[in-house]
Amino acid sequence: MRMIYTSASPHDTSLLAQRIVRFIEPGDTLLLQGDLGAGKSHFARSFIQAMGTRQNHIPSPTFTLVQAYDDTRLPLIHADLYRLKDASELDDLDMHDYFGHGVCLIEWPERAASALPKNALTLHFSVTGENTREVELTGNAQWQKRLKLMLQPADQNRPEKDLAGFVAKHGFAGAELIPISGDASFRRYFRVKSANRSAIMMDVPAVLQDNESGLDGVIKPFLRMNEYLRQAGLWVSDVYGVDEEQCLILHEDFGDTSLYSHSPKKADPAWLAIAVEALIKLAKAKPMTTLKPFDAALMNRSVALYTDWYLPTLRGQATAPDERGRFLEAWAQLYKPMVSSPLGVQLRDYHSPNIMLLGNLPRLDNLGLIDYQDATYGPLAYDLVSLLYDARVPVEACTRNELLEHYITKTGVDAKAFETSFYLLSLMRNTRILGVFVRLAQRDGKKNYLEKIPILLPYIQEALQHPAAAPVRPWLQKVEALELAS
Repeated sequence: MRMIYTSASPHDTSLLAQRIVRFIEPGDTLLLQGDLGAGKSHFARSFIQAMGTRQNHIPSPTFTLVQAYDDTRLPLIHADLYRLKDASELDDLDMHDYFGHGVCLIEWPERAASALPKNALTLHFSVTGENTREVELTGNAQWQKRLKLMLQPADQNRPEKDLAGFVAKHGFAGAELIPISGDASFRRYFRVKSANRSAIMMDVPAVLQDNESGLDGVIKPFLRMNEYLRQAGLWVSDVYGVDEEQCLILHEDFGDTSLYSHSPKKADPAWLAIAVEALIKLAKAKPMTTLKPFDAALMNRSVALYTDWYLPTLRGQATAPDERGRFLEAWAQLYKPMVSSPLGVQLRDYHSPNIMLLGNLPRLDNLGLIDYQDATYGPLAYDLVSLLYDARVPVEACTRNELLEHYITKTGVDAKAFETSFYLLSLMRNTRILGVFVRLAQRDGKKNYLEKIPILLPYIQEALQHPAAAPVRPWLQKVEALELAS
């Protein structure tokens, strides 16, 4: 599969580099092909600058063969393989660590094609006019999904979607569509308001930031979990209509009062206790074992956000490939005890913004749940961690300990194994969120998330005290807060 990008100026070529950089990941390799003067060098310089280098001069690697950068967000090498005689000489350039834990930008890749990663993205530059260039982007299926996201900015207006027609089809003809604040993803939400009733419309991008399609990654999982949670006796919204082709859902409006908006400065213990009762109810329900598993790969992707986004911002330079590798090796020792507690449905985002208060009294039938399409099958302790170590609202330690003990008593789980899982999952989740908040600020322009980082640091230090956390303690025990100006 291939995609074509047309550049009418050097600025357009720079824009292509900037768009790709926003979603670049460790292990990505970009192969640059094309004739002299077609724009490869300009793209490479723009790419390296967009990755954050502070160097004013971006030298060509023609004579050095490999130019390394460690003042970028991810460790980066820019290589020119023109002088290689065959692929065996690639071993002498020490590039392999970057294939797994860095980013590689390679010109003249055909000189060593057999030794380069098979999942690379190829960019072929062609001169099509006096000032115009054409870039053909070719990659595997995962790259094609990412390219759609990269080449179509998240803030585009999505004019191809017939929002008014969709809501009219489901009983809201002529209704007003009022944008409402969403979440940290690229989903959009609207309050659909007519004269005597309202609903919520969720608008999902065709391609998600994790390379899944909007239909398979959000729409279908949302509908499955909606029905599952209803059968489990929890309050979820009624679904009024679905358009799978446009990736739209229209569902019941639970109002504006969440656990977060109700108590944004300090968590309300009474409502927290009710939210724990909902998790106890969920723990006793028959689990949905067909969900994606909480596996070691998921854990690695989660904690790697710390080395890939948080540490580079804190230090002002990329995390070295070998350091990133050793960090993940340390975490690998935590996976087995992390999953030692009972397994079941993890809602994944069970925290204050997604717990809606549907009445004034703290009762289970006044608690409504939203945003559960990312559910996985794994340790039940995860959602309790999400709730009691809320990243937006501080939870007092005494309240957390009381509710943890209450959950253990009511569910009858093994206390020692569950507590180990609880603290290790807290460590993993909050380490991940440090990286997520920086990514939201830097990549997506949502800088307000940086203000929440001080909430997370005490959570991490508390979890590090558990004996099972010893392998990662040297990495995190001195973690510092970012300056908000960054």
